[in-house]
Amino acid sequence: DAVEIASTQVGRSARVHIEIDTGMTRGGVLGDWEKLLQRLRTTPLEIVGVWSHFSSADEREAPANTEQMRRFEEKLNDLASAGINPPYVHFANSAATINFPHIHKNIIRLGIAMYGLSPDVTLMGSSAALGLTPVMSVRAKLHLVKEVPAGCAVGYGGTAVTTAPTKI
Repeated sequence: DAVEIASTQVGRSARVHIEIDTGMTRGGVLGDWEKLLQRLRTTPLEIVGVWSHFSSADEREAPANTEQMRRFEEKLNDLASAGINPPYVHFANSAATINFPHIHKNIIRLGIAMYGLSPDVTLMGSSAALGLTPVMSVRAKLHLVKEVPAGCAVGYGGTAVTTAPTKI
């Protein structure tokens, strides 16, 4: 609602990606799918993408992967039947990018693998075994080093507390 209101207020269609909950249960549309389809047919929003997220892509043989793929394809078919064909369709996170090349769709969402790290060393192998290298590095000069006493709250909210004199 807020995005549609803002879109109307500025006189431009907001470009949005719709997340479909296929089993991660962390975000996205889960219930009232038919109601959403009806709304999407008349919304002033520009639906430029549709996506979901794997819960177990690092576990190549996990039954959840097949079920999530099935649910995603079903929802894509529903959208197409409603005349909604977003140019961007994405489902593959880092583990799925490596384990399931057949479901890449037209874009991927590379996460931890972009930093040259394996999504799961135990299940998928090391970064070297997967041929992963970081896409960038960040370097900075050290700005501050200081000693603080025991019992010193550190960081946002003071959630870390030193237990001994500590150099930070």
